[in-house]
Amino acid sequence: MQRLVDFKFPKLPKDGRPKKRWLTQAEYVRLFWAAGAEYRSKFQLRLFLMIAFYTGARKTAIMELEWAQIDFQTEMLNFNKDGEEFDDEDDWEGGKPRSHIPMPPELMRHLKRRFEMYGSKSQYVFHQKHDPTKRVKSIDKGFRQAVKRAGLKRVTPHTLRHTRVSLLVQAGEKISDVAEYMAMSFQTLEKVYAHFNKAHIRKMARRLGRSQKVRVKWNKKRKNKGKSGKEGKDLKVKTVINQGLS
Repeated sequence: MQRLVDFKFPKLPKDGRPKKRWLTQAEYVRLFWAAGAEYRSKFQLRLFLMIAFYTGARKTAIMELEWAQIDFQTEMLNFNKDGEEFDDEDDWEGGKPRSHIPMPPELMRHLKRRFEMYGSKSQYVFHQKHDPTKRVKSIDKGFRQAVKRAGLKRVTPHTLRHTRVSLLVQAGEKISDVAEYMAMSFQTLEKVYAHFNKAHIRKMARRLGRSQKVRVKWNKKRKNKGKSGKEGKDLKVKTVINQGLS
């Protein structure tokens, strides 16, 4: 006969605190112009910043972009390379989805100009300027230098993803639409970014303020009206009471 041994479930680590660092538009402009001072990397770095800022896509998906993934006729940008819908760095089950989205006009114009210049020379969106046949795989070093030059702290390429989501939510866009655009789960979006969307709470606060003013105004009118007819009202009440007692 076998004995049952008590089994203690191991304690699971607590969820990490959501990363809330994001850039204001003024900070993004500072970073963009600081990237222009990086002589060796500005050609690629500014392009990366623009795509990341407008789409909020992850660094890997952006750096692997090929011109075949951009459709200028339908104005669609497909971050799914060769039909893959998840980042290569993750397995399929735990992978992070990539988006297939319409291009914002500013980004489309910039990419179209770049395609007219280099589309026939290279299949890669991120390629070396003097040798378009070679793909650029990383902008990390130039990015760090640009962040330092711009006087910013705690900013990584992934910060631009947080920035895009935060700005969309603050602008009052629907959470479901933002989730679809960013290829992000609705639950994650609500958990990490819903605190940015305070518009509905502010509207409620204003409604409460207005209703309070109305109540105060109504109470004053009622009070003033009661002063003029107070004696008659008191007499009527006394009469009713006396009749009830007799």
